[in-house]
Formats: sequence, C-alpha cells, structure tokens
Amino acid sequence: MTIYIDIPKSTIIQILKDIKEKELGGALNTLWWFFNEASKIPTDNWQIKGDPEIIAEDLGLSKVIVYKHIKTLKELNYIKQVDPKKHVYVLNSSMFTRRYFFG
Repeated sequence: MTIYIDIPKSTIIQILKDIKEKELGGALNTLWWFFNEASKIPTDNWQIKGDPEIIAEDLGLSKVIVYKHIKTLKELNYIKQVDPKKHVYVLNSSMFTRRYFFG
C-alpha cells in the first residue's frame, strides 16, 4: 500500500499566496517534512511526532529555525498541535487529504 498526500488546487494557491504575503518561504521545507511523515502513517491517525530536534537534523537546520517554522505553520493553519505540552501535530484536514494506492 502506498499513501499519498493530496494537495487540492485551493491549498496550492493558498501556499503560493502565503509565500508572497506571509513569509512562508523557509517554513515550506518543514511543511514538506510533515507531508513526508504523514505519508508514512498507515492508518487514518494523522498524528505526527514533530520533535524539532529530529526535524532540524533531517533538514539540516537549527532547532531555533525549526521552532520558528512550526510557529509559522501553526499560525497559518497548515498544522495543528494536538497537545501543547508535546510535539505532536496533525496536518489541517481541511487543506490536505490522504489517498491510498493498493497495487
């Protein structure tokens, strides 16, 4: 089974708008990291363990930058933090969907 993250045209337009108007630019790398992690979860549970230290290591960024990216992604409503005391997030389900391919 292969899992794809479907990004509707309206979300792509919003991302492009946010790159221009809301300084999403750098945080886009972190958003792609969340997409990649979501595509690895075989269930409909979208909870992603987004430890900034791991994200920083995976992307070759500093933890401080990743914290800023996560803050931006939350403010722009791309991700939501499930528990304010933990680094567990979900992608905004109104902006992204998952598709499964069996073959």
